[in-house]
Amino acid sequence: MSKPQILSFRIEVALVLICVILTAGLYGVSASHQKEAANREFRRLTEDGVQALRTRMLNYLQSIKGTAAFLAASDDVSVYDFETYVDMLDISEQLPGMGGIGMIVEVPDAKLDEFAEQVRAQGQPEFEFRRLSEADTHFIIKYISPKEANKQALGLDISFAAEPTKALKMSRDTNTPQLTPPRQLVQAGRATPGFVLYQPIFSNNDGESKPEQFLGWIQAVFNAENMITGLTFGSDNSYQMHIVDGPSFEDGMLIFDGRGDPSTRSKFVSTYELDFFGRTWIIAFNSTKQFNATHRSQQPLTILIAGLAMSALLISVLRILRQRSDSLRDIANLRQRQIEAREEETRAIVQNAVISVILLDASDRVIFANQATQECFGYSELELKNLAFSSIVQDVKKPQENYNAIGKTKSGKTIELDFQMNKWSTSEGYDRTTVIIRNLTAQNHAERELRRNKTLYDMALQGSEIGVFDVNLTTGMSEVSETWCRIMGYGDSCNGMDTQKNFMSRIHHDDLSILKQADTECIEGKTERSITEYRLQTQEGGWRWMRSDAVIVERDENGKALRMIGTQTDITSLRHDRNALEVSEKRFRQVLANAPIGMALMDDAGNFIGVNNAFASLAGINVKDLIANGRLTDLIPYEERKEIYTAISGLMKDKNATVYTAEHRILHASGDERWGLLNVSWAYDKNKGSNFFIAQVIDVTDQKKLAQIKNEFVSTVSHELRTPLTSIKGALGLLVASKDSNFSSAQARLIDIASANADRLTDIVNDILDLEKISSGEVTFDFADTSLKSVVEAVVQEMSPF
Repeated sequence: MSKPQILSFRIEVALVLICVILTAGLYGVSASHQKEAANREFRRLTEDGVQALRTRMLNYLQSIKGTAAFLAASDDVSVYDFETYVDMLDISEQLPGMGGIGMIVEVPDAKLDEFAEQVRAQGQPEFEFRRLSEADTHFIIKYISPKEANKQALGLDISFAAEPTKALKMSRDTNTPQLTPPRQLVQAGRATPGFVLYQPIFSNNDGESKPEQFLGWIQAVFNAENMITGLTFGSDNSYQMHIVDGPSFEDGMLIFDGRGDPSTRSKFVSTYELDFFGRTWIIAFNSTKQFNATHRSQQPLTILIAGLAMSALLISVLRILRQRSDSLRDIANLRQRQIEAREEETRAIVQNAVISVILLDASDRVIFANQATQECFGYSELELKNLAFSSIVQDVKKPQENYNAIGKTKSGKTIELDFQMNKWSTSEGYDRTTVIIRNLTAQNHAERELRRNKTLYDMALQGSEIGVFDVNLTTGMSEVSETWCRIMGYGDSCNGMDTQKNFMSRIHHDDLSILKQADTECIEGKTERSITEYRLQTQEGGWRWMRSDAVIVERDENGKALRMIGTQTDITSLRHDRNALEVSEKRFRQVLANAPIGMALMDDAGNFIGVNNAFASLAGINVKDLIANGRLTDLIPYEERKEIYTAISGLMKDKNATVYTAEHRILHASGDERWGLLNVSWAYDKNKGSNFFIAQVIDVTDQKKLAQIKNEFVSTVSHELRTPLTSIKGALGLLVASKDSNFSSAQARLIDIASANADRLTDIVNDILDLEKISSGEVTFDFADTSLKSVVEAVVQEMSPF
């Protein structure tokens, strides 16, 4: 082999190696980019999962803090009040994974029996101690709801286990919520790990002489599997979670393992360490096969195959060049093919679907237009040729935004363009111009829409009176919006003042520490947001309630917070409305509970939803049983129920009246019957979309008995007095009318007196009967003049014998 041939062969090998190396490099870069993009997407999904878990845990904390505040604000909370409040939380829907909420109290060993009797007397007759420890002080679950699902926990002594006892004491001593390690819950139906979250309860006290009194703890129990499952939308399709409680996966206690096969290695893994209420959780997110398949691309393999094919093609071309080097004809043919190949390569570059390339002659006529140009302007290749460039593209004298030309499509549509022109000459000396065009219509439209949305957002903030602030945590200075300045009472501008310093100086001293604590926890990363309500002094010296909601938007490489952005809203009216609503509700409950007459609330099915003690006493059934199983119709005799149904339905249909009133018999639990004056009114509940009824029952049993006694008396007067009087009057009349009667003047006078007294007694009986008729409305009065002289003479005659 000659030296030129050896040199040519070496060049061929070098070119092939370069091509193979370039192919391998492109394959590696493409694979790396694909993996990096998939890893970023997986990291975003897992961060959403972590955020969702933080939010869920915060919701748990808010629920038990609200329960603790409810107990602390009330002097005496019954089991009914506690269960009603927990029912209003709707934990099955609003707090997934939570099994129930309970109250734990400290009970000395010497007072266990007294405590048990007290709890049973307060409405829990089934209360019994469970798993009592040998400790001097016991931590007993006094209340728990829902009771049916947690009945095994009622009366449980928490001090039998060391870890829960430790968490309880830590929560009480630090006045912070504490979470237990994973443990088998009493409420669980199967062997799955769960947790208990404790929140201490201290009584509210505004005075300085009395310290806050410790009342106990609120506990929330939740199942780990139910809490984690379905944490975010599509989480089961993208990743599987593995969670342990402890410093590492090897030394921690398992909380949740959603991996199908733990031995299978996942393609993407993200690990987080989170602190929840005194416990450290380590969470590993493992990508699923579905996620891996979704983010798998054939591009690197395509690049590899294409590169190897090009390498093989290069080897073949070089081999052909070497073989045809001996023939001038072959060399000429080879050169021709090389030129054609270069032209095709150039055409392949020009014929792209993204950037329009147009070639113009000296007279501004189109000689060539690539595929992107045809798609941009809507013309075919034949239609574009010899078309004047100025007929489809015109310069903009004063460029607007980021385009410098306007184009006209075949359909007449105007498009915004960015174009560049390069002039050059061919080897034959012909002038040519190459035009490169980018269609910016969609991009500019999106930017305008973005500016429009920003304007609308600013207007919305101004209209809703929401101030925005941006605090530089390094310098301590802040930037604020015009709305913020107006809320603070400075008009539309704060005139260059130190807004942050001025803001902090006007916060009420009792609320300043609360705001600072919330900001500090957010800055340190303990909470996602800093949300606080506080009092702010106005320019006139008064106080208004404000609400701030802020987040950290920038941190340095060490995690130090640099910027905090948030909003500020005036909620004075909302606070007043909230306080008024609480007072109104409290008054209503007091009226209902302490009313001397029986009162009950019912739904549209007649079930009791609230009764007072007077109503329970009238029925002979306690309040709890009435609400659990009672209906108003169960207390009314069967034969009177239809009358009530018909009357109330008619009144509701006709809308002529809003109250039904009638006397009905009330069935007492002892079997006796009592009479009640029943008043039923109704209203429409817009929230539930149904009617609710208010019943008032006045016990008129004694009035009924008095009426019966009166009726019996009237009946006695009518039958036992009227009949003998009639006989007496008849006998006296016969004596006076007898022809053989020969009475002395004294005897005649006695007979006249007896006859007058009989008439008088008859009048009294008739008057009694007439009064009964008058009370029943059956008497018609005929008024007439009478002689007072005759009345006086009759009286004198009547009294003369005496």
